[in-house]
Amino acid sequence: MAIPKHEDIRVPALRLLSENESLKLNEFELPLAQFFCLSEQDLLQEYESGNGKIFYDRVSWALSYMNMAGLVKKPKRAVYQISDAGVKQLKIPNSINAFIATQIENREPEKRSKRQGIEKVSTSLTPQEELYDSFSKIRASVYNEVIDVVLSKTPREFEKLVVMLLQHMGYGGGVKSSGEVT
Repeated sequence: MAIPKHEDIRVPALRLLSENESLKLNEFELPLAQFFCLSEQDLLQEYESGNGKIFYDRVSWALSYMNMAGLVKKPKRAVYQISDAGVKQLKIPNSINAFIATQIENREPEKRSKRQGIEKVSTSLTPQEELYDSFSKIRASVYNEVIDVVLSKTPREFEKLVVMLLQHMGYGGGVKSSGEVT
């Protein structure tokens, strides 16, 4: 099964909190993995960058958004408890994601005015995943630009480019005419 997005994790995580007095962040992983029928391989899947496990990160983001919206409290670092607002919202679980979006939007009114005219970013990705996605798009764009520049060169310009590249990579060393195009 595919790893659920952080907004899909919110309601089950809130239910889990309602059944317990408080839970540490790492105590959410196994019960939620069982709820979503995730395999061991799904739990161990990491970001391409190696910056951590995807499911654990998404659980963390789900809890962070619920904390910012006031549905959970953090009495200590990495310890969560359900709030009165969380208990109330749990009675209408289909509205939790809309409630969180509204609370986050109301929490940052000065940023809202700056964002007018800017396309809203999908909330299905965590901020870290949005950064990786943006990085991949930028990298692909730069790659295409470099290929376009290289392909637009004449044979002589291309040969000069290759010689310069080899010199910058350290080839040729102290040889006097190493950068000479033949």
